[in-house]
Amino acid sequence: MSLAAIQGSLDFDPERFLILGNGLAHFDARVRLATLHGVAYLDWPAFDTPLQRITESDPDREVRAAAANLLADRHA
Repeated sequence: MSLAAIQGSLDFDPERFLILGNGLAHFDARVRLATLHGVAYLDWPAFDTPLQRITESDPDREVRAAAANLLADRHA
């Protein structure tokens, strides 16, 4: 499923949440970062916990910072 298809609907979809959740947990930091950019378009509260976890424990500094910025924007 492409990112464009995932972003096609803003309504919460458990299957899309799972797909994006897998991207957030991917071994490659570039995939995690790209997934964060996709998640930014979805105002799904279910992402708050995974995003918080990334800000606290992701091994990549850029990914941690992007997740922290996304969380801050979501709760502004």
